[in-house]
Amino acid sequence: MFVKPGLLKLHQIRNKVAHNLGSDVLLKDLQSMIAIMRLMGREIEGLGPVEIIESFTTLACTFLIVTPPHLEDTFVEAIEKL
Repeated sequence: MFVKPGLLKLHQIRNKVAHNLGSDVLLKDLQSMIAIMRLMGREIEGLGPVEIIESFTTLACTFLIVTPPHLEDTFVEAIEKL
C-alpha cells in the first residue's frame, strides 16, 4: 500500500500524543508523510506539523476509499467515452 509508511508514522504520533498531550511533533517526525505528499504533488512548504498531518490524512483517506462496483463501472464507461 502506497501510503502505509505514512500511516504507520501517524499511528506512532497518535499513540505518543495520546499518552502525553504535551508531546511535540517535529517536522523530522513527519518525513515519511512528507515524502508521500511530495510524490503526489502536494505543496508542503510553509506548513506546520499539524497542517502536514491534516493534509496527509486527506491524501491517505483518498487512497483507501474503495469504489463500489456499480460506480466503478460508471466511471470506466464515462472515461471510455472521452
